[in-house]
Amino acid sequence: MSEFSHRFVNTNGIRMHVAEAGEGYPVVMCHGFPETWYSWRHQMRALKSAGLRAIAPDLRGYGDTGGPEPIEAYTQREIVADAYIAMLATTLDRPAPVTDDVERILGRPAQSFERWVSEHTNLFTN
Repeated sequence: MSEFSHRFVNTNGIRMHVAEAGEGYPVVMCHGFPETWYSWRHQMRALKSAGLRAIAPDLRGYGDTGGPEPIEAYTQREIVADAYIAMLATTLDRPAPVTDDVERILGRPAQSFERWVSEHTNLFTN
């Protein structure tokens, strides 16, 4: 059996690949350009060993995640919405988002989860 489990989540009009390891409080790690979930494998092992649940999706257009053809489908709003919906689909708890070079798009790691999403989407507006 693999040390990572893999599944697909339908999110925001795409089929997103998600790798997971461990159980406990969820930590969602979003890769940068031109990486995939696999760039987080070492951190995922460490988080699992620490009793946490590591979640690493392939973002829109990367790895095994689908990607629409038009460049307009890769806006900041779409990428954040993808990640947010994937987080909801993979956990009931509010995860801690972690980013590397995409943090200008997805937010700063120290931000609250709601602030991270609300700054970049209209998902929390009425």
